[in-house]
Amino acid sequence: MTFDVQLLDQFRQEAPIDGLEVYHPLHTPAQTEMYREYAQRHRLLISAGSDSHGPHKPPIKYRAELSRGLLERPGIQIE
Repeated sequence: MTFDVQLLDQFRQEAPIDGLEVYHPLHTPAQTEMYREYAQRHRLLISAGSDSHGPHKPPIKYRAELSRGLLERPGIQIE
């Protein structure tokens, strides 16, 4: 399912969320940018999906700073 701003607003009214998967291999660059801007505007945590579902599919190595707020919440420090 692909979310636009209006659907994200509706979703957040029905289910309070504190984060959004902004970086994912199936997102287009335009979607990634829209999700990133939306998350920042609404002060949501940003995550990155590695799309790794087993040993046959190695994870995508996103830079940790892309998800800094999410990682720092449980005490993980990014250098």
